[in-house]
Amino acid sequence: MSRSASLALVVTLSAAPIAALLAQQVPPAAIPVAPQAPGAPRDPNQPQVRQVPIGTATISGTVLAADSGRPLTRARVSLSGSATVADTGRAGSVGAPAPAGGRGGPVTPTVNGMPVSGSLGLGRTVVTDSQGQFTFAKLPAGNYTINVQRDQYLGTSYGQKKYNRPGAVIPLTDGQRLSVKIPMLRGGIVTGQVIGDDGEPLMNASVRAMRYDMSSGFKRLQENRSAQSDDRGVYRLFGLQPGEYLIAATPNPDFNMSERSLIDAAAVESAVAAATVHQTLPGQPTTISVPLAPPGDNNGPQPGFAPTFYPSANSPVGATSVVVTAGEEKTGIDIPVQPIRTSNIQGTVLSPSGPSTAVQVYIVADDPLATGTTFSSSARTTPDGKFTLRNVTPGQYTIYAQTVQVQQNTSVVGGMVTMVQTPQRTDDTPRLWGRVQVSVDGQSTPNVAIAMQQGRSISGRVVFETQTMPDLTRTRPMVTVTQAPASQQVSFGPSPQAQVGPDGRFTLQGLGPGKYILRASGIPSTPAAPIAQKSAVVNGQDTMDIPLDFTADQDFANATITMTDRLTELGGTLSDGSGKLGSEYMIIVVAAESRFWTPLSRRIQTTRPSPDGRYMLRNLPPGDYMIAALTDLEPGSQYDPEFLKALAGASVRVTLSEGEKRTQDLRVAK
Repeated sequence: MSRSASLALVVTLSAAPIAALLAQQVPPAAIPVAPQAPGAPRDPNQPQVRQVPIGTATISGTVLAADSGRPLTRARVSLSGSATVADTGRAGSVGAPAPAGGRGGPVTPTVNGMPVSGSLGLGRTVVTDSQGQFTFAKLPAGNYTINVQRDQYLGTSYGQKKYNRPGAVIPLTDGQRLSVKIPMLRGGIVTGQVIGDDGEPLMNASVRAMRYDMSSGFKRLQENRSAQSDDRGVYRLFGLQPGEYLIAATPNPDFNMSERSLIDAAAVESAVAAATVHQTLPGQPTTISVPLAPPGDNNGPQPGFAPTFYPSANSPVGATSVVVTAGEEKTGIDIPVQPIRTSNIQGTVLSPSGPSTAVQVYIVADDPLATGTTFSSSARTTPDGKFTLRNVTPGQYTIYAQTVQVQQNTSVVGGMVTMVQTPQRTDDTPRLWGRVQVSVDGQSTPNVAIAMQQGRSISGRVVFETQTMPDLTRTRPMVTVTQAPASQQVSFGPSPQAQVGPDGRFTLQGLGPGKYILRASGIPSTPAAPIAQKSAVVNGQDTMDIPLDFTADQDFANATITMTDRLTELGGTLSDGSGKLGSEYMIIVVAAESRFWTPLSRRIQTTRPSPDGRYMLRNLPPGDYMIAALTDLEPGSQYDPEFLKALAGASVRVTLSEGEKRTQDLRVAK
């Protein structure tokens, strides 16, 4: 298995259709503040008032160092969740006695004088004492989580299986006394020396610890910690979570400036040595002209240097990873920096719409793994169509340009500088796009020209497979085209959208090349009669499952977006062999066909059962699925094809038909 996850063997208890919905947890409500008279300004000198629900339960515990068991003092322990309250129809407050003359029993809590029911948000924080102990007293019944923070230790959630995993939900009943122990891990440390190309320690170098994480379904190299080397060239990266890291060092910008100064100084000395002195008058010196280093781009900073990866690689491809465990200090991770220069790229956008058009330019690496990080930077063109992209590491890139809907201008009002959005003309200024490929070697300053061309359109209609046809004249439903998840995302501001006409027709205009998903929004729907998008088919392909690869070479006029009220539901309960409910597990449901294993696929869903063991997943498209219970799931692993292949042997197969509401109770085999 390529990713960190633990599977639990699941057996089927039942698989019968149900007509009613399973109970859901009500999300925590916002913490209310004290009321004030309508229209009256709040006095900034008066403190805000927060309503804090209280009850008869208690959570206490001890925070310990995981390696030694030593109690940790001054740890910050935060409890959050929702207090469960019942609507009895009588005013009062949580934990207060029944009103005089009443029968006693539960009392409806109030917020700003208004009765509430269902749940009430609660958040409290305490600090551990000299024995590492803490107590949350007078808690109402509800569902809670506990998080702990302390210097030199990694943030911890009570009940988490591993670092950076979700913690356990604590179901608390009235009068319950719960005692817990929360171990904390020390962060890892990586230290070493940065060495210049002359073999001497390099001061003020920037050192980064980077690791591959799953983000939006893609594995990306992300910075985790950074530090600077001291006068000995020594750096120290601390607070690292357990895992594998790539360590990279980059010279400080002053290194580049000092090197440039030395080049200029050497040129002066060489010219002086070769010059002949012609002194016509005593005390009257003769001057000579000495060509210095090219000034480069005078409109901004000079290019710097690319990072060097431990042990001595110019890209992550040749780097050696450093494995760090909790509390471990890795020493001797020395990095001899290679003076690999970056480049500034200058360019011009050739737009037939004139210099007043606002154009955004992005550069994206063809191979993001070869540049050190997922490299992407942008610039806005000047009124004459010029732009500069700075500090680009050597490699192959594609530069994209597209007109944007607004142009940012500055305005001075009352001595304050503010940003003003000037709407782009839409009647005679079409949406344009362009792109060009460029090679960067770190020695020269590439100069590129981007020819702009008019975008293409996608048109079609929205159809309804519902019992009643919504009145599209009373709302403003829209169709939006969004970019599909990618390893390097290029965003040019708001996604193009089009209003749906009374006849259901729409036209999206000015689209450049990209991989797109079509979505409809604003369709009239109610909780009692929900409507959701079933499909978005363009040229025979459902873009909700396989994004449309739009080349912008031609228009498409056959798009069909289908809305339905026949929505699926898959739910049940999870328990173990002893009958204990499995709220500490994670439920994952994945399409059985691997062609649907795409980043952020709608056919891949996860959920954690509620404290009573119930789970519910909604709006899965009809089809065949695998369902399993996991004791641990690394964030993003649900989109990793290698992990999903391993999941097949520990899963139960289910088939959902359109509109089916299915019960699938699960039991974890111990």
